[in-house]
Amino acid sequence: QTLEGSRCALAEPLALPGMAAVLAAALAVLLACREAGSSTCSGAADEAAVEGFARRSCKFRPLPQDLSQGFVAADGSAHVADVFSLPIAALAGRGHNVTVTLKEASWLGLSVQVPFTTGTTLSVALYIPGAAQPLTCPQFWGAGGRLKQCSFDRVPLQPGKLLLNFGLSGLVDAASTAEGFGSPLTCVSIRLDLEISKPEAVDRATRCQSHMESPPRLLDGEGGFAPTGFSTKSNEGVVWSTPIPVPAASFSSQMRKLVVHLTFPSLVHPLQLLLEETVPGQVPTAEPECRARCLGGTPIAKGQVLRHLLPWGLAFTLWLLSPATASETCVNFDMQLSLLNIPLVDVPKHFLGPAAWLCEGAPWPSRLEQTKESAPVLSAAGAGIGRPAVLRAQRFSLRDVFDLTRPPSDGSAAGGLHVLELSVAEWSVLRVATFAASVPARPVLLKGRANQAWSQWGLGQAAPTQRIPTAGGEFRHVISAELEPGEYTLLFAVDIALGGLRPCASVQLQLDLEPWSAQEQCWKNPGCVVSESGRASADDASGLKPGTCSLEAPATMLDDMTKRAPVEIGQLTDLSQDFQMTLPRPDGAAGSSVGEVQAEGRVSSDVAGAMPSQVLARSRLAPDLSGLGGRQLGPVLVRIRISAPVPEADLSIQIFADGMALADPTPAAGGDGQEAIAGPLDLTVQLEVQLLYAPRRPRFRPPVCVTFSIDIAVVLIAPPLVTAFFGTVPGQVPLLPGEALCRLAAPQLPTELRFRGGRPTFVLDGEFSMPAVERSEIKIVGVPAGESVVIRAIATSQDAEVHVGVSGAAEPTLAGLSEAHGFYDEESGTSSRTIVLLAARRLTATACPLLRLHIVVARSIAPPPACPDTSLAGWTDLDGALRDALVVQPADRALMKSFAVPLSLEAFAGGDGSRKAVTVAFEVQAANAELRFELFVEPAWLPVEVLLQGGHPNEVWARARASGQRLVMLVPSLPKGSYLFTIRAWADAVMHKRGCALLAGSAVVVTPWGHDTSNFRQEMLDLPELLAVLPMPSGLTPTWYDERDMLLVTSQMYAMPMGKTSTALRVAGPSVLRLLAEPADLLAPRLTVQVLRGTETISYPAELIGSIAIRLPDAGRYTLVFEPGGDLDLVPGSDYTHQDVPFMFTLGLASIATLEAAASRAGACPSEQPVLSFDGVAGGASTTGTTAGGAYRRTCEVRTSSLSPSLVVPLHVERPSVVLIATWSAFVDRYVRIAFKTEEGVWVGEQRLRLSALEIELTPGDYSLQIEEPSLLSLPLHTCLDFGLLISVTPFSPPPLNNALEAHSAASDQRSALAAGAVAWSTAVGVGARCDGLGASPLPLDLFSSAGGSGSVGGPADANGRLLIRQRFLLTDIHDGRKKVFLRASSDVVMRMAVVSGDAAGVEAILESSRHQPKSPDKVFTHGASGWSMTYRISSFAGWLAFHREHRDTRISGCAAFDLMLQMAPKADLEAMMRCPEGRGLSPEALLRQATSTGQASDWLLWGSFSEVIDVSLDALSLVEVEVQFNLLLSVVDLWLEGAAAGAVLADAAPSRLRADPEVGAFGARTSPLNARTTLRLRLSAGQFRFRVLVEPAFPGVGGQRACVPLGAAVRRVPWFGEQRVVSGALLAPSSFASDLVVASIAPPGARSLGLGAGSRLGGASPTGVAEAGGGSVCVWDSRVVAAAAAESGTSLDADGERLQTVAFRLGGEASEHRLWLTTAEGRGTAPWSGDARSLVLPAALGRGWPSTGTSSAVLSAADLGGAGLPTSGGGASRSASVRGESRGGQSWAGPLPQQRQQGQPPVPGLPLPQQDTGNDIPAPSGEFSLTGLVWVALLAVLAYWNRSAIEQWLATSSPLERMGVMRGDSKEMHSVVEITQRSSAQSSSSSSAWYGSTSA
Repeated sequence: QTLEGSRCALAEPLALPGMAAVLAAALAVLLACREAGSSTCSGAADEAAVEGFARRSCKFRPLPQDLSQGFVAADGSAHVADVFSLPIAALAGRGHNVTVTLKEASWLGLSVQVPFTTGTTLSVALYIPGAAQPLTCPQFWGAGGRLKQCSFDRVPLQPGKLLLNFGLSGLVDAASTAEGFGSPLTCVSIRLDLEISKPEAVDRATRCQSHMESPPRLLDGEGGFAPTGFSTKSNEGVVWSTPIPVPAASFSSQMRKLVVHLTFPSLVHPLQLLLEETVPGQVPTAEPECRARCLGGTPIAKGQVLRHLLPWGLAFTLWLLSPATASETCVNFDMQLSLLNIPLVDVPKHFLGPAAWLCEGAPWPSRLEQTKESAPVLSAAGAGIGRPAVLRAQRFSLRDVFDLTRPPSDGSAAGGLHVLELSVAEWSVLRVATFAASVPARPVLLKGRANQAWSQWGLGQAAPTQRIPTAGGEFRHVISAELEPGEYTLLFAVDIALGGLRPCASVQLQLDLEPWSAQEQCWKNPGCVVSESGRASADDASGLKPGTCSLEAPATMLDDMTKRAPVEIGQLTDLSQDFQMTLPRPDGAAGSSVGEVQAEGRVSSDVAGAMPSQVLARSRLAPDLSGLGGRQLGPVLVRIRISAPVPEADLSIQIFADGMALADPTPAAGGDGQEAIAGPLDLTVQLEVQLLYAPRRPRFRPPVCVTFSIDIAVVLIAPPLVTAFFGTVPGQVPLLPGEALCRLAAPQLPTELRFRGGRPTFVLDGEFSMPAVERSEIKIVGVPAGESVVIRAIATSQDAEVHVGVSGAAEPTLAGLSEAHGFYDEESGTSSRTIVLLAARRLTATACPLLRLHIVVARSIAPPPACPDTSLAGWTDLDGALRDALVVQPADRALMKSFAVPLSLEAFAGGDGSRKAVTVAFEVQAANAELRFELFVEPAWLPVEVLLQGGHPNEVWARARASGQRLVMLVPSLPKGSYLFTIRAWADAVMHKRGCALLAGSAVVVTPWGHDTSNFRQEMLDLPELLAVLPMPSGLTPTWYDERDMLLVTSQMYAMPMGKTSTALRVAGPSVLRLLAEPADLLAPRLTVQVLRGTETISYPAELIGSIAIRLPDAGRYTLVFEPGGDLDLVPGSDYTHQDVPFMFTLGLASIATLEAAASRAGACPSEQPVLSFDGVAGGASTTGTTAGGAYRRTCEVRTSSLSPSLVVPLHVERPSVVLIATWSAFVDRYVRIAFKTEEGVWVGEQRLRLSALEIELTPGDYSLQIEEPSLLSLPLHTCLDFGLLISVTPFSPPPLNNALEAHSAASDQRSALAAGAVAWSTAVGVGARCDGLGASPLPLDLFSSAGGSGSVGGPADANGRLLIRQRFLLTDIHDGRKKVFLRASSDVVMRMAVVSGDAAGVEAILESSRHQPKSPDKVFTHGASGWSMTYRISSFAGWLAFHREHRDTRISGCAAFDLMLQMAPKADLEAMMRCPEGRGLSPEALLRQATSTGQASDWLLWGSFSEVIDVSLDALSLVEVEVQFNLLLSVVDLWLEGAAAGAVLADAAPSRLRADPEVGAFGARTSPLNARTTLRLRLSAGQFRFRVLVEPAFPGVGGQRACVPLGAAVRRVPWFGEQRVVSGALLAPSSFASDLVVASIAPPGARSLGLGAGSRLGGASPTGVAEAGGGSVCVWDSRVVAAAAAESGTSLDADGERLQTVAFRLGGEASEHRLWLTTAEGRGTAPWSGDARSLVLPAALGRGWPSTGTSSAVLSAADLGGAGLPTSGGGASRSASVRGESRGGQSWAGPLPQQRQQGQPPVPGLPLPQQDTGNDIPAPSGEFSLTGLVWVALLAVLAYWNRSAIEQWLATSSPLERMGVMRGDSKEMHSVVEITQRSSAQSSSSSSAWYGSTSA
C-alpha cells in the first residue's frame, strides 16, 4: 500500500516445488506441456513453480519474466545486456516466457548466447502481436562455439504483448555425481542482449556518417589499428574480412593474442564478429564456411569483442557480418584490432588473479618411447628433479583427465600449451579420443619432434582428426592412425578466451598405442591374413580375430533393441547383445560403408581436415508399447551403452533428432566403451539411433573381426502420482528417488572386468550407485588360463562402510572404513579371478549413496619395466625431490615442482633393508595455504599411498586418491601449522618381482596471502565467452553516439591496472554523467575518479562504489582519471602491482536538455513521500499474496518528487529462502538502489543498466530493506523520480505434499492432473545433487545482531560475546560457493570453529580482518575425513568468517553442505568452565570403564591430555557405536579403531592410518556443559576390537593444576540381523525451529522393505520427502510441518533456561517412539553454558532410541535416550575398559546391572522418576531411587515386550522365568531395567502412560 501516486501490484503466487531432482521437475513440465499441445503455455505461476526450487544451482540472477520490471525506459524503449541463469527444469518442455507490452510501433533486435560447456542448444521463439505463427530464432556460431548463439534483427513490432519463449533443443543428461560435476545443465547461463527501439532512433542509427568506409586488411607484420569509426554499406551480409596470416617463422614457445573491440549503435541492425579457422589449401571464399571451426564474438552492451589466444601455425580469417540492408542505409560502427605475439611464459599475465593450481587434470608426460621389449628399460636420462617423466613401454594405454594448459613449472620453459612426443619403434595402431573438454580443443597429430611439428601444423600435414557429434552441437575428437616407426608429436588446438580468471582447461583423454606383432613381409602384402601369435590372446574373450568374420552383423542389428518394450527405472538391467563385424575400410578393401556422417551430424561427403565418421547401422527408436495397457507413456529416458576393443574399433552410439545429437557419451569406467543417458525425450518426435565408427585409412593393415556389445533401453520415468492421476491416498509420500531413480545418479556396479583386444592391463576407475546388497562380486574375464594377474583395488565412499578383497583369500569383513585397499598377486600365492566388495550404508542424509572404485588388474604379459644399467635412484633421492617440491611459495611467483625417480621393486618394497617410505616435514607460516600434489606410478598396480598428516602421526589431514595411473591430492585450505608428507609402499607382496618402478610427480604449496579466488566474484570472471573482461578503452563515447537518443547506459567489466588510468569522454552540450563501479576483487574495493577538462578540474577524486553524478557544464572533451585502491598493499612478501583489478562499471550519460524535455512531457510529480508496507511480507500480519509454501513475489511502481533518506521496508523471511530484491530507475539523473541493512553496513544490490538487484540466501528472521537515492546531483534537475520495486522470496524446501495436491484438487482434465502430479513428484527428495543440501540452512549475514539472521541457527551472540552454533549450512551457486559472515567481538574472546561432515574437505574457512586479510589460528585439529577445526584468541575484533568452495572449472558446482560447530566465549569464561565441582575429578579410565559396563557415563575429568582404549568383544556381526561427549570449547576428541585389535581387517600391509573416521556432531541442549560428540559407528564381525580415545585441550595452558573438563562416553551395540533399524544422531541435540528435519536410518539386510520410510511419523505428520536406497532411508519434514507437529502435539521444556519443545517421532513399521526436541523462536539467543553449576544429566526422555538387543521389536534403550551422566563408581588402575557381548538365541548382554545409586550421584539418564505432574513440562529426575522401585520397574519391564496375545502365550508356558528374561545358569545377567513415568495430558493419546526406556544394549 502506498500513498497517492504510487501503485503496488501483486504478481501471481509462486507454487514452490522445493528440493526436487532437476530431472523430476524437467520431465513434469514436459508432461504438462505435451498435454497442452502448445509450446508456450501461459501463466507465470506455473513457470515460477518450475524455476523456484533450483535457484540455488544458478550463478546469475533469473531471466526476467516481465521486461517492464527494470528494463523498459520511460519512452517505451527497452535495453537488456546481461548474463542470467535458468534452471534446466524451466527450459525443458514449455520453457521460460519473457513478456513486454508495447504501446506503439517499434523495432526489435536481440542476441542470445550460451557458453561452450552448456551441452545443449537453446531454442528461442518470438510471438509477435498479430502474427499467426511464432518466429524461430536461427542458430549460429557463438563465442562458445557452434550453435551457441541465435539472433533476431530488424523485426518490426506492433502495439500489444510481445512474448519470447526460451527452451531447449537437446534435453538434459540426468546424471549427477557427488564430485559436483554432474550435468552442467543443472542451471544454464544465458547472455541476453535485447533492444526495442522507436523507428526514429533506428533511422538515426543507420544513417550514413562521414567516416572511413571499412577497416583496412591486415598484412604480414602488421599489428592492427587503433579505435576508429566506420560507416559502410553491407555486401550480402559481409561488411569486411581480413586474413590473420601465419608468421613466416614459427616458434612453439609463443602464441598469438588477437583482440578485436567492436561497438555499433543498434541491436536492431547488429554486427557480428566471426573468427574462422582456415583449412590448409582452402580457396578464399566470399563468406565464411566454418569447415573446420569458427568462434563468434563475446557480446557486450551494443557491441562484441574477440579476445583469444591463437595457437601458432594455424591461419584464420576474421569476418565482420551484418544483416543485408537497404541500399540507402549504412552500417555505423567503431572498431579496434590488435595482434601480438605472446611468449608462453607471459601467458599468465593476461588473466586475472592467481594461477589455477588446483586443477584435476594431470600434466602430460614429456615423451612416450615405445620399445620392442615387453619389459622396457626405464629411461635413466629422463629421471631427476625438475624434469617431466619419460615413459617407456611396448604398449601404452592412458586413461585420465589431462590439463591442456599448465601453470608455470620448473620442468618447462613456461606453463602454456603442452605437447606430447611419441617415439614409435615398430608398426603400430594409435588411437586418441577426447571426452568432456572444458574449453574448445582438439588433438592434432604431426610427424617429427615438437620443434618440427609446430612448423608443419599450418601446412596441412596433420593426420585426420575425426569429429564425432555430441549433444549441444559439439563434438568429441578421435585420431585413429597406423604409424610406421618414427617420431611424432601430439598437440592440442586450444581456444582460450582471455580476460577472466585463468581456467582449468582440461580434457578427458584416452590414448592407446599398440604395436603390430607379425612378420614384416606380411605388412607389405594387403592380402595377408595376420597371425595373432603376437597377441596375448586370440580367443573370443579378447574381442578380436584375424581375418573377416564368419557371421557378419546385419545393418539392421539395432532394430531389435530399439523396439524393446520400455522398462521401469527399478527394472533397469544390463541387456547387452554381442555382435561381430569386419569393420568397413575407407578404401573399400574390406566391408562397405553404410553411410558417412559429417561433423555437423548429417550425411555428407568428407570434410577438410576431418575424416567423417561412418554410420554402421541406424534404426528409428520405436519401443513396443503394447504392454502398457493403455497407460499414458509420457517422456522417457534412453540409456545407451557400447563396449568394443580399442584401439582397433572406435565405436560409439548416438541418438539423433532432426539431425542433432542428443546424448553426450562418457567413457565407461573400464575404458573400453561408452555410455550415456539422454532425456527426458518425447517419443512423438522421430528419434534415430546410430552406430558410428571412427575409421582410419589403412596402409597395409589386413582385416580384423571385431566383437562388440550394445545395449539400448527405453526407461519409463513417469511417477505413480502422474500415471495414476489422483488414484492415490491423499497425502501419500512419493517414494522417489530411492533405489530406482538412484540408478540415474551413477552407473551400477559392473559384474565383470573383461580384457578385450589383448589388453595387458585393465583399469576400472569410476563412481557407482551403491548396490542394494552388501556383498558384490566382480569377475575378471578374458585372461587365458596359465597367466597370472596382479590386482590392486581401492574402494571409497562417504556414504558407506566398504571393504575389498578377492574370493579364495580371507573373506573380507567390514570395519567401518570409508576407504579400503586390497593388493593381491597370484604369483605370491593368492589365486583368484573374482573381486569381492562389501558396502554397507552409513547413517548419512544422502538420498542416493555412491561409492568410488579404482581397480587395476595387470596380466603377466605386462611385466614391470627393466632397470637401467646406470645407478638407480632410491628413497633418499625421493626424499630430496619431495623436500624441494614442498617449499612454500608465494602464489604470484610460484613454480610447479616436478620430479621423476626410478626405483627397483626390491628397494621399493624394502626387501634390501632400506626404507620403504619417505616422510618430509614442512611448515606453513601464513594463515592459509593451498597444496597440489600428484604422483604418476608405473607399473599401474604399484601399491603406493600418499599421506598429508598434521603435527603428529594421528592427524591424517588428507590422503591422495587414485585417478588413472595417478595419485592426486588437492588441498584448498591448509591452515598455519606443521605438516608431514609421506609416500609409502603399503604391501610387501612385490618383493619377489624383478624390475623397476617409476615415481614421477609434481607438487606446489602456495600461500595466497588472501589473494585467492575466495576474494573474487568468481562467477563474473569465469565465463569470458559471455561476460567479457576488458581493459578500460581510450574513449567512452563512440563516434556513432547521438545525444538525441536520450541516454547512454552501459554495464561492463573493466580490469583496471594498479595506478592511474585515464579515458576520454565527449559531449555536445551540458550533460549529466553518472558512474558506478562494483569491485569484483574484495581486496581492491575502492576506485576513485577525477574529471578534467584540459587542465581544469571539474570533479575532484571521488569514490565510485556508491556511484557519483557529475554535471559536465559545456560541450567538449573530458578526461576521466581512475585509480583503484584497497588492501593489496597489505600482502606481505608478494607483488600484486602487476595484476589488474576488475570492476563492473555502469555508465550513464545524457544531455540536460534531453532530460528536462522528457520531464516536461511526463507531467507534474506527487509531492508526498511514498510509504511502502507489504501485507504478507512484513510481520506476517496477512497471508495475502503468499502460498502455503511461504513463497511470494511482489512488485511496486512509485512516482514521487523525492525519496526520504531513511525509507526502510521490513521483510519477514519465514523459512530458509532465496530472496531477490530489486529496484529500477532512470539511473542517469535519478538513481535508486536497494540494500539489506545490517549493523555492519548494507548489502547493496548489483547495478546492471537501470536495474539494481540482489539475490541472496537468507535464514529465517526479520530483515530491513533500505531504499535510497544516493549521490544526488549538486544542482538537481527538475525531474520526477520514477522507480520500481520487486521482492521475491523462494523457500529452500518444498510445501507439504498435501498442499500441492489440494492446489489442484479441482482438476478435471488430464493436463491439470499431470501438473498436480508434477508438483507432487517434485517434492520428493532429490537425486543427491550437491545443491540439495537436505536440512541445510544458508549462512547468516552476521553472528551478533538481531538483523543479521543468526537467530534461527543459534545466534546472535550475547553482550559478552557468548555464542554457540551447531547447524548444517549450505554454500550455493548463487555466490559460486562463497559466503562471508560478519563477526564482531568487543572484548577478549576465545573461539573454536569446526567444519565437519558432508563436503567439509572441500570447504575453505578463514577468519579475516575487516580488510579481508586472513588471521592465523592458534591451533588446528584435523578430524580425518570428517573435517577439521581450529581455535582463535581474538581481542576487540571486527571481521569476517569467510567460507568458500574452491573450484576453477566452470562445470563444477560451487555448492557445498557442511556442519558448522562454532563456540565463542569471553576468555574469562574458560576458567569458570574448567572449575572442578566439589569432590569430582574422575580419572579417564574410570569413566570409560563405567561407560563400557553400563552403556553410558559422564563426569568431570581432571584437565589434560590422555589416550585410553576401550576393548570390545563380539560373538556375532554387530553394529557398534562408541561415542565421546565433550564441550566444544574445552576439549578436542579423536576416536578410532586400532588396527592391531582388528586383526586381518587392518593388517600391517594395509595403508597406514587407514581408519574409520568418526562422526562429529551436536549433542544435548545448548545450555549443557556437554554440547558436542564424536561418534564412531561400525559394523564389526565376531572378534576382539580395540577403540582408541584421544582427548586434548582445545586451549593448552588455560586452567590451573586443579582444573576439570566435562566428558561423557557411551558404548552401544546391536546384533546386525533381524528387523531392527538404527536412527541417525540427528535426534541427539535439539533441531532448529526454522530448519527442515532430516532423519536417516539404516537397516540390516532382513529389514529392507520399501515403504517403511513413508510410514514414519513426526507427531501425526508424514514426511514431506522420502528416499530409500542402499539399505537405508532418509525422511524429510520441512520446517512448516515440524512447526505444525510441535504446535499440535508438542510439549514445552525448559532446559536450564533454553526454551525447547519435544515431539514424538516414530519410524515406519515400528511401534516405539523417539523424542525429537526443538529449539523455539522464543528461545533464540539463549547463551551457552559459561561455567555455572549445572548437572551433566540431560532432560529425560529425549533424543533417539537404540534398538533392543533382546528381541526383534524396535524398543528404545534407556541408556541412550538422554545421553549422559551415569553413576560413578570409584577409580582403578586399569588402562583399558572392556565390554563383552554374547549372542544366545537373539539375546545379548551388555554389562552388569547398575547398583543402587549413592547419595548425590546423578540418576540414570533417560529414566525419569515418578513425581507430580507440572503441566506440560516433562518431569525432572528426583534424587531418590529405592530397591523396591527397582523391583517394580523390573516387573514392569516384562510387560514392555509383549502385547495381549504374547502375555496369554506367556501364561501358558511351562517356564515363565525364561520368558521374563531371567537367564539360566549359563547366562551372565538378566536384562537391564526400564521405568515408566506419567505422561501429561498433552502427550497422552490412547494411554495414560508411556514407555520411556527399555533394555539397554
